[in-house]
Amino acid sequence: MSTVFINYRREVCAGEARALFNDLRQRLGEDSVFMDVDSIALGRDFRGALQKTLASCDLMLVLIGRNWADAKDEKGRTRLEDPGDFVRLEIEAALKRDIVVTPVLVQGAHMPAAEQLPSEMKDLVYRNGFELSHSRWESDFAEMIHRLNLGTPEADGSMKQSASLAAALNAAIAPAALRHRIQPRPIRVSRRQALGLAASAVVGTVAVIAAPAIKKLVSKPSLQTISFEVASVDEKGNRNPSNRNPRNIYCGRIH
Repeated sequence: MSTVFINYRREVCAGEARALFNDLRQRLGEDSVFMDVDSIALGRDFRGALQKTLASCDLMLVLIGRNWADAKDEKGRTRLEDPGDFVRLEIEAALKRDIVVTPVLVQGAHMPAAEQLPSEMKDLVYRNGFELSHSRWESDFAEMIHRLNLGTPEADGSMKQSASLAAALNAAIAPAALRHRIQPRPIRVSRRQALGLAASAVVGTVAVIAAPAIKKLVSKPSLQTISFEVASVDEKGNRNPSNRNPRNIYCGRIH
């Protein structure tokens, strides 16, 4: 999980820093966000704590409110011109490490010009910033989290669990769907339809068996020999003796 360092000037945007700190801690976890007021224990040297955190953090959010670059100290000097100013020192350390440094514009502020910053901080104006509006805080905060690729362990765990459940469901459903697609669906028939199908099968079987004999009988008529008497009379009208003449005839119809 990334450690987010919130850089801010108390007299400029302490309220916005507090709200951002609470939202980030709720989203990322208590140990993932650093803000000097709450993140340094009482009695500890805050200089060492700041240096240790700056050496290990992954992301710095620089809150820039109205008059941020022109803020004055008690003697009327511009704070950023002081080499010992903690806001300046923190930004310089993050830029030197070349980690993600994101200017967060609040109170309708704009990015400062390069000539308003010390030479060690001028690279800040070339970092992409993000506007966090009071009237659109929730939606702007969600968009900033998305663009910074920050998530929550709970959300990551839920996404992984959902992916595992989806994979298990697919593994269980796919074979069943495949079986359903391959196996033929049973056909229900009534008793009358079953008898009709059986009769058709019998008739078809008989027709197949009898077809060769019928074809042979019809296409090749048999040849048989028969005898018959031929009656005749003489000149006086007397009947002559019978004469049997054999003849060959075809039986059957020829196609």
